[in-house]
Amino acid sequence: MGIRGPILAILAILALSATPAAAQTAAPKGALYDTPVYYPATKSYFEMKLFGKGYSDAHPTTSPGARWMRAMPLARTFIYKGVRGRLAVLPNAAALRFVERAFRPDLQVWIGLRYWCSVHRLQWVTHEFFDSGRAKIWARPWGAVCNGGGYRGVAIGGPDYQAHPWLPLLKAWGYQKEFSAFLVEYPTGKK
Repeated sequence: MGIRGPILAILAILALSATPAAAQTAAPKGALYDTPVYYPATKSYFEMKLFGKGYSDAHPTTSPGARWMRAMPLARTFIYKGVRGRLAVLPNAAALRFVERAFRPDLQVWIGLRYWCSVHRLQWVTHEFFDSGRAKIWARPWGAVCNGGGYRGVAIGGPDYQAHPWLPLLKAWGYQKEFSAFLVEYPTGKK
């Protein structure tokens, strides 16, 4: 038994070194924060951030959570590779799945999409409107989320989605809802 442990360890190292690089870069087991990850399809880097993490004066926040309207301007204070961030735009289901696999959000995470109650439309932070009927990734009919005017921020992830991966990923939340994380996109146009 004394030599068996080291031999198994050496075999494990050899097996890992023989594994193709793609297999070695599998998605992390836990949530990934403060690490930009490149997505070639949108030519953007994405980075999941936490509120109240003690950012510098350029990124002031002390609350453990914040509303969508706080996340939007905060995302713009981050810069990566010379590009100012924004709340993430996920234009299709493939981009949404990429973010879910790359970051494995363990909390609800604000993205750059909101639902305008008065006109019953989704709009990205880029001011483009998004047709929710094109994708089957929505948690419930959007008209059901409004108890008045204004808008509702959209979040992804959270423990419900990790426990039940078949659930739709996008969900609009009430105007006063606070979450602890937000997703920043840096649209660099290149790697």
